[in-house]
Amino acid sequence: MKNMEVIVAKKCGFCHGVENAIKMAEKKLTEKGNIYSLGAIIHNKDVVEQLAAKGLKTVESVDEVKSGTVLIRSHGAAPEQIEKLKAKGINIVDATCVLVKRVQRIASELKARLHSRSYR
Repeated sequence: MKNMEVIVAKKCGFCHGVENAIKMAEKKLTEKGNIYSLGAIIHNKDVVEQLAAKGLKTVESVDEVKSGTVLIRSHGAAPEQIEKLKAKGINIVDATCVLVKRVQRIASELKARLHSRSYR
């Protein structure tokens, strides 16, 4: 059997938004203990399990959270979800990626423009 050379790309790993969300989760887990993540923080079973062992509980719905702190993952959350969390008095840690926030802002602006037009 011949030796195989493995070449690792100079830039590999998680994107900046995911790295930031993981760092924020780890920091908050150290400060507060158990927190919730609205959806899996990342699509990587090993990382999700490591963070779960530290106290990060993944929930799929705002209705599953009665109190405490919720981390908004790098993919963000719908405005309705954020409003529902605020109405419940939940502490929100926003780890939404800056690029995702930019796209959300643009979508919101386009939606506002669309609704401001009068249709006949």
